[in-house]
Amino acid sequence: MLILLWEFHGFLGVKIASSQTSGAHMSEVIRVSAERLRKLIRYEPLFGRFTWLIQRAYVVFPGDEAGYVRTSMCGHLEQKYRVIEIDGCAYKAHQLAWLYMTGEWPSKLVDHRDCDSLNNSWENLRLATSSQNKANSFGYQNNKLGIKGVSQRGKRYIARIRVDGKLLYLGRFSSVDEASAAYAAAAKRHFGEFARFAA
Repeated sequence: MLILLWEFHGFLGVKIASSQTSGAHMSEVIRVSAERLRKLIRYEPLFGRFTWLIQRAYVVFPGDEAGYVRTSMCGHLEQKYRVIEIDGCAYKAHQLAWLYMTGEWPSKLVDHRDCDSLNNSWENLRLATSSQNKANSFGYQNNKLGIKGVSQRGKRYIARIRVDGKLLYLGRFSSVDEASAAYAAAAKRHFGEFARFAA
C-alpha cells in the first residue's frame, strides 16, 4: 500500500492506494469529522489553544497542548503553523479550528487577520480566496524600500500589484509616497478588508 500526503486548502490529508492504482482511481482524502475532533481535542476560541481530552500512548495526557509547530516556505516567506495529527493524518490547526467551531470543513483558505500564522484565536480567522490570502501578507523580504508594492528604478518609483496571479502595473512616480498611495488605493479596490500595505 502507498500512503500519500497531499495538501488541500491548507490541511494535510492522506490518500491510500495500492502500488498498481493510478492517481485517477485513488480513494478520497480521509478527513476527520467535527464530531470525532470534539471527542479528542478541546479548542479554546479566545486563545486559539488546542488541548487533548484523551491520553495518547504514554507521552500525551489530557490537558496537554496538541500538535507541534512546523516551519515551511511559502514563496519568499518562512511561515510557521501548528500541526495536529489525528488518526494518522496531519492537519493545520487553523483548519481544525474552523471545523470545530462551524462543524464543516472550510470551503476556502483560512486566513489569519494579523498575519501571525500561530495565532489561531477564533476572531483572528476568516475565509479567504487565494488572492485575498496573499493580499493579506507582508512584502518581499528583499524590498529595500520597506514599502509593499513599490520598487525604485533610478530616480523614479514604480508601483505594481498582483491580482489573481497577474502583475498589474500602476504607474511610475516621482516620489515614494505617491507610489505607495497608488498601491494602497489599488489594494483597497481589489481586496477590501484583506488589503495590507505594510512591507
